[in-house]
Amino acid sequence: MFKAFFKNRQHAGELLFRKINKLADEKLMVVAIPNGGVEVVKPIYKNLKNSTFHLVISKKIPLIGAPYIGIGSISNNFEEVNHIRIDTLKLSQKIISQSRSITKRIIDHKEEIFSSHLLPNNSLYDKDVLLIDDGIASGFTIVAAIKEIKKLSPRRIIVAAPIIYAPTKKIINSMVSDLFYVEASNDKKFVVDKFYEDFDKVPDERVLNIINEM
Repeated sequence: MFKAFFKNRQHAGELLFRKINKLADEKLMVVAIPNGGVEVVKPIYKNLKNSTFHLVISKKIPLIGAPYIGIGSISNNFEEVNHIRIDTLKLSQKIISQSRSITKRIIDHKEEIFSSHLLPNNSLYDKDVLLIDDGIASGFTIVAAIKEIKKLSPRRIIVAAPIIYAPTKKIINSMVSDLFYVEASNDKKFVVDKFYEDFDKVPDERVLNIINEM
């Protein structure tokens, strides 16, 4: 029987900080992907001495009726579909459009709620960014966030997540300066929530409360 590695996102963040504690004294722009990424950031951010905090809104585009299958990704100012996967699954334009529209509405909603905490367009030039999420599976979500951040010309992007699907590491490593994680898995049925005892959805109100506490 599979045993979860993390009690919850707070616990995952504590373990992740042990992997990145050498960054504690560096001047960093800490960027989290809400909503789950913000709970992971909380125990990390309090140990970073010279950092500021922002959000980047990024989501994979899940296929209608099969939410674990991603067909692309959307962030604040970036959108991409996976044409190879779409062709393989022989998806109709209607299904693609519906899946995209649902995800875009979620992105727009979160941009409105979290507007005062989003990355300003001029905030990252020649700066070091620590990008955090609660887990990386196919990489759709984190890749969209990385591409969003790269538009703002940072000096360095560091990605950190408690759990990552091992085959995705190569993709992420090719895009960033450093990649940190607690656990990597080759499980072909990999899903992030399997590695957490408690992986309940994080309400928007909880995200705002955490940000206000930090």
